Amino acid sequence: MMIMVADGIEHGAKLAVETDIFGKTYTYKKDGDAKEATDNKELKRNTVVYPSIAVQWLNFITYLILLLVYVPGDRGHLTAFYFVIAVSGFVFGLSNVLTFAIDDNYLPIYIAGENSFPVLTSLIHYLSSLMFGNRRKWNSDFLMVYIDLVVAILLSLLSAVMWTLGYVSKHPTEDDALKSKATEVVNKIIQHLNEKVDRLSEAVVTAVEQALKQALQPLAQPQDQGNVTVNLTTNISEVLKTDTGLNSQAPGVKTKLESHLGITPGNGVAQAVVTEALETLTDPAKKQAAVDIVKGALGGTTANDTAKVEDTDLQGPATEALKTVKLQNQAGAVKTKLTDQVTGQTQINTSADSITAALGKLEQLKSGTTGEKEPKDDALADVKEALSESGDSGAKTEFVSLWHIKGTDGYSSLDGAQWYIMFPFLMVLVGMGLVYCIYPAIAPGMIVPFYLIDKIEMVLLIATIFPALYVAIARSGKLIQGFGGFFDPVSPTCNWGATNKPVWLPSDLGTGYHWHLTDLVIPTMIILAYLFIYSLHYRDSSVARSIINQPKMSTCLTILFYMCHEISLAVGFPGIFGGNGGGSILALTAQLIGAFLMCLLAPYSEGYIIEYKRHDPSNWPTAGMTRWNALRYWTKMASKNCNKNLAALFTKDLRRDLLLCIERNELI
Repeated sequence: MMIMVADGIEHGAKLAVETDIFGKTYTYKKDGDAKEATDNKELKRNTVVYPSIAVQWLNFITYLILLLVYVPGDRGHLTAFYFVIAVSGFVFGLSNVLTFAIDDNYLPIYIAGENSFPVLTSLIHYLSSLMFGNRRKWNSDFLMVYIDLVVAILLSLLSAVMWTLGYVSKHPTEDDALKSKATEVVNKIIQHLNEKVDRLSEAVVTAVEQALKQALQPLAQPQDQGNVTVNLTTNISEVLKTDTGLNSQAPGVKTKLESHLGITPGNGVAQAVVTEALETLTDPAKKQAAVDIVKGALGGTTANDTAKVEDTDLQGPATEALKTVKLQNQAGAVKTKLTDQVTGQTQINTSADSITAALGKLEQLKSGTTGEKEPKDDALADVKEALSESGDSGAKTEFVSLWHIKGTDGYSSLDGAQWYIMFPFLMVLVGMGLVYCIYPAIAPGMIVPFYLIDKIEMVLLIATIFPALYVAIARSGKLIQGFGGFFDPVSPTCNWGATNKPVWLPSDLGTGYHWHLTDLVIPTMIILAYLFIYSLHYRDSSVARSIINQPKMSTCLTILFYMCHEISLAVGFPGIFGGNGGGSILALTAQLIGAFLMCLLAPYSEGYIIEYKRHDPSNWPTAGMTRWNALRYWTKMASKNCNKNLAALFTKDLRRDLLLCIERNELI
C-alpha cells in the first residue's frame, strides 16, 4: 500500500511535466541532449532527489524510535511499537519507489542488494544465537530483536549519510565533464612532451643494440676476418629523424656512444669488442648509463629547446587519455584544434615550435605556488571545443550522461520504446502481483508437508540471490573483466530485438532475442497458481494427488513458482528501462500497477484461506454450484474476510490477545 502511495506521488510529478500545471515549460529529457530540460531536472530534484534524502533520514529515525520504544520499561510499549512499525512500512514504501525513480541506471545493483539482505539477516541471527542463545543466561528473544534494531540503525545511518553526500553535493555539468577530461588530455600531452627526449634517448640505445646484433650475425661478416662491420649512423638517424629537430645531433650522439662502448669507428671492429658492447647494452644498469650519454649528447636539460613538436606528440597522448571514455576518435580533432593558427587559442606550430615553446603555450605557473604548473585556460578551451564537436557525438553523449549522478537528470521520454517492451512489463506485473497471493500461505503453506517448509525457505534464501546478482554483474561490465555492459546481449538491459549497436561503438554487439526466453515465467507463474488452487478444491483429482503432500513435487513446484517471481523482477525491470526504451516512466508505471495488484491480491488471498479453512470437505459450501457461482462465492467471502482483517489492524487489542496467549501457553 505504501509503495502505491509513493508511486502516486511520483506519477503526479510526471503529470506536472505533461500538463504544465506549474507555469513552466517542463520537457522530457531527450536522448543525446544533455543541456535540454533544465526545468525538468529541477522538477525531478524537488519531487524525487530531495524527498529521497529526507526519506533516507526518516528511515534512520524510525529505526531509532523503534529501539527507544522497544527497550525501556518492564512491560514494553506494545501499541507504540506496533504503530512505529506501521510508519516504518510507509517509509520503506517511499524509499523503494524513490530509489526506483532517482536512477534506474543502477537499479539491478539495488535489486541484487535487496535480494542479498535476507542472507545477511540470517547470518546476524546465527551469530546472535551463538553468542546469546543460552536462555538460562540471557534474555535471548529480547537480545535478538535488540541486535537487529542496532544493525538496522547503523546501516540506515550509513545509507542516509552516503545518499546525502551523493545527491546534495555539487553535480558536475556537461561543461564540468568536458573540462575535467580536457584537463586530463592537456596534462597527458604535457607529460608526453617532457618525456620525449628521454624516450628518444632510449630508442637510440635500442637501435644501436639492434645494429650490434646485426653485425654479429654470420652473414654480416667476411669469413676470412675476425672483425665485423658496425654501422651505427643509419640506426641512429632513423630515430633522430628530421621531424624531431634533433637529426643534426646524430653524429655527436654516434661519437659519444662509440666512445662509451669502446667501439673504434671503421669497418674492422673486433667481434669481442662488439660482443662486450652488446653485453653492456643488455645489462639494465649499464644500459641506463648509455641512455644518459645519449641524452647528454642531445643537449641534456636544454634538449627541449632543440627538439621539435610532432603531430603524434599531440594526437597520441590525446588518444590514450580519451580511450577510457570511448572518445579516442576525437583525438584528431584535439590535435587539429591545438595547432589551428586561425581559430585556435593555443596555436602550436608542429613544423617550427620546439618542445619548450609548445610547453609554454600549454602550461603556466599555478598561482599561489612556487614552481608548480597547470594547464593554460586557452589550451583547455581548445580541447573542450574539440571534444564538443559532432564527429563522435554518440560517444560524447554517453560520456556526458554517465559523468554525473543520474538523479539530476530529468524524466526520460518514451520516444524510443519498442513494441516488445510489453514482455518485461508483463513480467513485472505478474511477478509482483501474483507472488504473495500464493506464497507462502498456499504454497508451501497448504500443499507442502509441514516439515519441509523451513527447508524450502532455506533453499530460497540462497537461490533468490543469483538471478539479481547475475543481472547486476552483467549490467556492470566491470565486475568481471570483459563480461557484460549496459548494451551487451548478456545483460537484460540490452535491446531485446535484432541489434545492440550504440552510436559510440564501432560494431553491433549482437541480438537480444534470447532474453525473450524469460517471458516463459509469465505463463509458468499463472499456470502454477491455477494448479495450486485447483488442487485445493479438487483433492480427488490426479493433479491434486500428485501435488498436495507429495514432498518432491510440491517442493519443486513451490521453489519454481517463487524463483519465477525473482527472475521476473530481476530481468523485467532492467528490460523495461534498458535498451528497449521504457525509461523510468514505464518502470515506475509497472511498479505502480504491480504494487496495486500485490496490495489487492495478497489480502484477498488471506481472506480466501480463512474461508477455506472454515469448512469441512464433507460439507463443502459450493457443492452443487456451477463453477461461475462457486467463483462468485469464494470471491465474495474472500472480500468480506479481507475487509474484516483490515479493520482489525486498527481495532484489535494486541496486548489483551498477547496476554491471553501467554496464559494459555499458545505462543510456544
